[in-house]
Amino acid sequence: MADHAFNLAKVYSKAAIPLLKEQLVLGRLVFRDAERDFVGGVGTVVNIKKPGALVARETTLKNKASITTDTVTEGTTPVTIDRHVYSAVDLTEEDANLNVEDYASQILDPQVQAVADKVEANLATEMNKVPAGAGSLLIDAANPSSAYKAIKDAGIAFDKRKINRTGRILVVSPDILSVLLEDDKIIRLDAAGEGGALRDANIGRLSGWNLFLSNQINGAIGFTKEAFALVVRAPRKPEGATFAASADGQGYALRYLRDYNSDTLTDRSVVSTLMGVSTLDANRAIGLKLKPAA
Repeated sequence: MADHAFNLAKVYSKAAIPLLKEQLVLGRLVFRDAERDFVGGVGTVVNIKKPGALVARETTLKNKASITTDTVTEGTTPVTIDRHVYSAVDLTEEDANLNVEDYASQILDPQVQAVADKVEANLATEMNKVPAGAGSLLIDAANPSSAYKAIKDAGIAFDKRKINRTGRILVVSPDILSVLLEDDKIIRLDAAGEGGALRDANIGRLSGWNLFLSNQINGAIGFTKEAFALVVRAPRKPEGATFAASADGQGYALRYLRDYNSDTLTDRSVVSTLMGVSTLDANRAIGLKLKPAA
């Protein structure tokens, strides 16, 4: 019986990973390589290395003096795992006897959805700290063409910061998207097939930006994945749980456990994950906001 329960836990937890990946939008767009550094015994803080920068020097062809050498100094940014995101549900005798398919859709899916929403919200909170743009980066809902101009000007700002044009991401809120949809130029671009600019959750590509939609973002945020880091790790399996299992895939990790709650005479289902978020490079992020109504 114990082996059967443990195998069920594995089935449930492995089923949760695809569900989690489907629910996360922002988490798929930011820096995730830091997770390989989070292993047992290293503590909850990891210092992520940032490449050092050098300035080229020059000399004349006839120069016989010693050249000047420089030292590469790498900076670091700490990412701390400081949050335990979870969903706990007490299951009645009827709930506990559901088959795996029903369990996944009726219990596990809502739990994973709740955890995913919280992970996204925590990451969005960090991303929304990017200050609101000024001047042309403020979008006027009464003037739809201002949205397209703001997107172009955000790209120019990145050009001036010497940020590579490859991999630029712009996440827009539904309010910003609604303004974009009012702009005839945007609609014509979409009809002409510029990457399917206004189709699907991945809205497409516009003026050098890969566009995504998220209702967790205030206004719009342009960035590259190196601007933010998200770390997700499954908690350890507790010794006292009836059974527990962890699963991870492509940078996502969850723990699923089942235990008996004697206070309510029910089984308890818990889905959880440990997480941390951080801004790695604020220079690689730019905010576009709606102009306040007069």
